[in-house]
Amino acid sequence: MTAAASTYLMDHPREASRLAEKVNAPAWVERYLAQYVTPTAAVLDVGCGPGVLAAEVSRQFPTATVTGLDVSQDRLHEATMRLSDFQKAAVRQGDAIALPFPDEMFDLVYCRLLLQYLPDRGQAVREM
Repeated sequence: MTAAASTYLMDHPREASRLAEKVNAPAWVERYLAQYVTPTAAVLDVGCGPGVLAAEVSRQFPTATVTGLDVSQDRLHEATMRLSDFQKAAVRQGDAIALPFPDEMFDLVYCRLLLQYLPDRGQAVREM
């Protein structure tokens, strides 16, 4: 387990549910991401949690490839269920501080409601 995983506060299901309910995914994707997503974009949702935003990106842009990344197996299970209807969506376990992907693999990388939970926010932003 990485240092980030051992201090990851989002592992509590109640906190994950609270944040998922707080997000107006259609409006957020439209306002902050839509202008950057092309039909063939490869999109990475870092700290995807239960996959609320990744599912909305997949819904609004069905030909884009969307990958949700989270350190929590429990959140990834939820995200997998939420993304199961989208052929070009997947999830992967990994740490925002050391992304398990080669550089420049994605056209768009975003996170929402993640940085406040990380012990080294600067490293996570540099990694993204």
